[in-house]
Amino acid sequence: MNIPKRIDLTPKQMDELLKRVRKSLRKDDYEIIKGMADTISFLSSAVDSKSASIQRLLKMLFGSTTEKTSKVYDTASPALIVRISAKAPLSAKVYELQKLRCNLCGQVFTAKAPEALGDEKYDSASGAMIALLKYGSGLPFNRLAQLQASLGIPLPSSTQWEIVASVADKIHPVYRELIRKAAQGDIIHNDDTVMKILDRMNLPDEDKTERNGMFTSGFMSIADNIRIALFVTGHNHAGENMDDILAKRSAILGTPIQMCDGLSRNTPKDFKVILANCLTHARRRFVD
Repeated sequence: MNIPKRIDLTPKQMDELLKRVRKSLRKDDYEIIKGMADTISFLSSAVDSKSASIQRLLKMLFGSTTEKTSKVYDTASPALIVRISAKAPLSAKVYELQKLRCNLCGQVFTAKAPEALGDEKYDSASGAMIALLKYGSGLPFNRLAQLQASLGIPLPSSTQWEIVASVADKIHPVYRELIRKAAQGDIIHNDDTVMKILDRMNLPDEDKTERNGMFTSGFMSIADNIRIALFVTGHNHAGENMDDILAKRSAILGTPIQMCDGLSRNTPKDFKVILANCLTHARRRFVD
């Protein structure tokens, strides 16, 4: 830090400076400058007299303070220390259970595992993590397998698929309930995007449908400020999938508002909606 240059002014020079400042600044700005000048003059006089200690100067400037319990005991504002560590996406623990053999009968007795350990090798969080990495962050099974192997925790891609499939089977009831909840929404957004599914491509003739294209329909349903996102992948368009969702709508509810672009295949055919088209595409065409 650079030491500021000291400038010595006599009281007369200070008064003349303030007069010049007063003519060129607004009244409130002048009052601020004058207060700063008075403070500097006061401190300079106190330091030059060598009769004022630091503690006394602080009391002169800020007044004396009394001790309060809030300044002695718990401040209710703890200091925070953040430490970030790295580890494998999926970690593993190896438990070694002692085994003892009877010398008389030869029977082997194995120590019991901790009760909280459970019977499953991969817990539910493992399946959720793999699914999020694959379908949420786009990390392929093979790439995750390479990463895990390099960290000394092998997890083959085939095993990952089995884990995710097992977890998906368990949460199907939740998925069905989300569809039912989404059907009750006040506003439902939807749109399509192209999607390819390997096991639905190159099917035998007897299994092929009239429509070869595959799509993922995205839905955002809003009800009571709760947002539910759904994705449906297959040969159906967004409007056809919208029909399937609205089939689960309560009959006592009013007509929902549907927000989508003006493409005809986005609207349902079997259920009435209040259509609120996005006009961005139309405006672009009109401008063009």
